[in-house]
Amino acid sequence: MNASEPVKWRGVFLEPLDVLFFRDGRPFDSTNRVVSVLPTPQTVAGAIRSHWLGASGFSRSKIKNYQGDIVSALRAAGADAKILDARFRGPWLAGGDCANAGARPLLPCPMNLKTSKDDPDRWLVALPTDRGESPEDGWQHADGLWPLEFPSDPDPKFESVLLTPSGFRKYQQHLDLPAAARNGFSLIKGDDYLEPDAIYSTDHRIGIAIDPKSLATIKGELYGIGLLALRPGFGMHIEIEMPDSLAELLDGKSFPFGGEGKCVRACVMDEPIFSPADEPAGQPRMTYLATPTFLTKPTPLATAKTPHRPLPPSGIGTIRGAASDRPLAVSGWDVARGGPRATRFAVPAGAVYFWDGPVKVEGLIGDIPDRDARLQEGWGFAIPANWNAGASSE
Repeated sequence: MNASEPVKWRGVFLEPLDVLFFRDGRPFDSTNRVVSVLPTPQTVAGAIRSHWLGASGFSRSKIKNYQGDIVSALRAAGADAKILDARFRGPWLAGGDCANAGARPLLPCPMNLKTSKDDPDRWLVALPTDRGESPEDGWQHADGLWPLEFPSDPDPKFESVLLTPSGFRKYQQHLDLPAAARNGFSLIKGDDYLEPDAIYSTDHRIGIAIDPKSLATIKGELYGIGLLALRPGFGMHIEIEMPDSLAELLDGKSFPFGGEGKCVRACVMDEPIFSPADEPAGQPRMTYLATPTFLTKPTPLATAKTPHRPLPPSGIGTIRGAASDRPLAVSGWDVARGGPRATRFAVPAGAVYFWDGPVKVEGLIGDIPDRDARLQEGWGFAIPANWNAGASSE
């Protein structure tokens, strides 16, 4: 960026002006019903860059049929470098509103956190335990990972929640306790966590296909769609590293976000909510994935002989344990090429990774060809925690 215009991280609250709609990487036609998912980092970065470019008078016709990534296309066409160099974090569902210019981001539940089977008010954390790798011990992992074990039986019907900043801090503090004290802790509903139903619902609607040439309806081609309806008092929180001039172009402005012509209003805060100053003291040995990420190059579907193991790059450190979930299908529209992006699969937010020693992770993302561009969009934003591993090798 221009050295004469300093940049800083700022929080931004996105207030929905209507229902919203975001697609994943699966195909969709008139015979399918598609339900909105939550937006990905590339959706947010693309929407805000588009708003800035439009506000600066840049015409998309300058990048039509450009053969390259979108940022390179824009740079070659003379787009403002400040816009192209802005960096993003998020998005997260959040409580708040533009009137108060504040937000309370809600983090996806860590994959190793569940409630107790016997006591729904007691929360349990699964941690790596070295039980050996011989078949007699009932555990064998091709990458040498230790199994994650709960101190007692978790609820098999547990449904994931979202943690408030206070709830996440309690989770971090529990990880740092001696093993003998890690038998569960309490979280207060409303203060420390929220259930998804309290934040949003799905607005189901029926539509009819439109002929792009005649702009008339196509007889018989009905489709079902589920739109994301955020409840009053909720929106989305993101963070952007940008100069004052871009913050002014964004604050209080409305712009399209996602599909179906839906819009949000942005409210810029003076400071970010997530800051390196908030990192725990000591030597972090656990990494929580706060936004989705890509940990491997795009590969064919896994087989029994070539399983898909989305683990962090070996250069970070030796990984001892991990908890994740099924991958997210990610696609999108390539504005430069005028066509869809290839579908890729991302590790979902909420995944956790444990290391055999202290690590410092600036961005948890694999050695992929577009690594820098994905980091800039906000993929792989990770939050560290101290993991007391003193008694994990029993």
